[in-house]
Amino acid sequence: MFLEHFGFSPVALGLLFAAVVVLVFGASMLAPGLSAWLGFYRATLVGLGFTVMGAVALLLAVLVARNAFLPFVSGAAIFLSGVGVASPLSSAAALSPFGDKAGAAAALFGFAQMAGAACGALLAAVLSSDPALGLAIVLALASPLAMVLHGWDGRLSAARA
Repeated sequence: MFLEHFGFSPVALGLLFAAVVVLVFGASMLAPGLSAWLGFYRATLVGLGFTVMGAVALLLAVLVARNAFLPFVSGAAIFLSGVGVASPLSSAAALSPFGDKAGAAAALFGFAQMAGAACGALLAAVLSSDPALGLAIVLALASPLAMVLHGWDGRLSAARA
């Protein structure tokens, strides 16, 4: 997308990916403070809310703004900010019950993330020959699903307590 549609050079693309790393890292640094302030459940919900808003913005950028650079990057930045907050909190929640088996649990968790990403990429390719549209559709479907599943898990946890 960035090479072919927006005409990025390979160096500019590398710098863009570096900016993505900095953005996600910066957002992940906010996660512990947000969790201390709002509580673990709500902080994760805030992160997932940003992924939903970013995914919808990205879908609108593709469909309405016709892949214009600024709307596309803005939607992606909002989505990635949410990922930066939700991902470390979700990882901590998934691994915390397995203190004595943390290595195996982390490996399984990483495998599940990569398998989910592979399924998402396959679904994006099946849904559209336009990679940006396929990505936007998958993110716009998966983000609210993650939010619903998080809410469902929160209700189950509250019922067990």
